[in-house]
Amino acid sequence: MMNTAGAAPAVATGAAAGAAAAVPDVMSPAQAAGYLQVTEADIMQMITAGQIKAKQIGSQYRISKSVLDDFMKS
Repeated sequence: MMNTAGAAPAVATGAAAGAAAAVPDVMSPAQAAGYLQVTEADIMQMITAGQIKAKQIGSQYRISKSVLDDFMKS
């Protein structure tokens, strides 16, 4: 049996490291705010103003990552 005492822990690199910080394809306003680094109130104002499209499901909104990416390109 191999003794691993004192061995350095494995560190994720490449795709494995990026997977932990993956951005979801569909986001809540709070997640979208974090993605764009703005406030949740800014996201809600943008939805109300029609600047970004969101789907209302019950009392909650969901926003596609592609909509946010397109908004940033415009």
